[in-house]
Amino acid sequence: METLVPLFVIACVVLALIGLAMAFFRYRRQSAREAHRIQHRRQDFEERARRAVWASATIVTLRRSDIAERGQPTARLDLRLQVQPPDGEPYPATTAWLARLDNLPQLQPGQSISVKIDPDDPQRIYPNLAGVEYWVWD
Repeated sequence: METLVPLFVIACVVLALIGLAMAFFRYRRQSAREAHRIQHRRQDFEERARRAVWASATIVTLRRSDIAERGQPTARLDLRLQVQPPDGEPYPATTAWLARLDNLPQLQPGQSISVKIDPDDPQRIYPNLAGVEYWVWD
C-alpha cells in the first residue's frame, strides 16, 4: 500500500504533463492557422485595393473617434460619401478609415477627395490620401 500512493501521484503528474503538452500544441496549431488566415485576408485586401478604380467623392458626413494606433495620435473616421465613379452615376456609400490627426483638415464635410472603388464591391471605398488608410479591423 505504501508504494501505491507514490505511483499514483507519479501517474497523476505524468498525465497532467501530457495534458498540458497536448493543450500547448493544440494552441500553437490554432495560432498558426489564425496567422495564416490573417495573412490570407491581408493579401486579399491588398490585391483588391491594387485593382481598385480611381474616382472622386464628396464627404457628406464624418464621425471621428480618436484612438492611439502604432503609438501615433490617429482617428477612426466613419464617413458617408457621395461617390462619383469615372463612368457612371454618383451613388452614396459609407466607409471607415484610419487617419493621422494632422490629415483631418483635408477631410471635412463638403470637400471633394480622391478615392478608389473596390472592383468587386462598389460600397468598399479606399482612401487615396497620404496618412489615411482603409479601416480593416471590423
